[in-house]
Amino acid sequence: MMQSKTTWLDLPPDLKRSEILSRVIYMDKKLLCGSRTDYGELKITARKMCKNAVDRSRGKLVGITMVGFCDGELLEYVADRSPKLSHLEIKDPDSSVRSLSKALKKLPKLEELSIHSAYLQVDQALGSYCPELKTLRLNCCGNIGDKEIIAISKNLRELRHLEMRMNYSLSNTGLQAILDGCPCLKVLDLRWCPYVDLKGDIGKRLEQIECVLHTKY
Repeated sequence: MMQSKTTWLDLPPDLKRSEILSRVIYMDKKLLCGSRTDYGELKITARKMCKNAVDRSRGKLVGITMVGFCDGELLEYVADRSPKLSHLEIKDPDSSVRSLSKALKKLPKLEELSIHSAYLQVDQALGSYCPELKTLRLNCCGNIGDKEIIAISKNLRELRHLEMRMNYSLSNTGLQAILDGCPCLKVLDLRWCPYVDLKGDIGKRLEQIECVLHTKY
């Protein structure tokens, strides 16, 4: 009997295909692997599964989360084949992912970008590449400090939600740039940013933002 092939497009429209994918391919190496070699093979398998899912989406993919296995080649693969992508989340990527610029140029529909536990460059033209960007999460990204924030804040005027948790390079200088460059900001998460001081004039400016989260030291 001939069986019909199914694709990700056959799933109900309200189903989060990217969430299913991330749950399938995110596996804890401590539970499944006995050695670094095993974990390396697991990541290779995860990348193949991810590519297969992207292919099945036929250019209709709107969101994807890659945890622990994203490398530079895979990021380019996703960007080249997902013009409608609006949500991109990357956690603990491979060291080959050093810059997002090339990929972001191909994702003009991106509304939400989340980067966790990564050491990479964020281009100052981020807002120009992704004019619809509303949510930006740069958590545990140790190399992103005042200099980088001042640069990217110039092109993020439509940003509504910004997270920069556990940033030990951000000070009030960078925070001032955020407030000047992002007038539509409604949520600002600065938890575990020890060099940001919310007292004085800058604290008064923060009163205009609906939700501000900060760890007191």
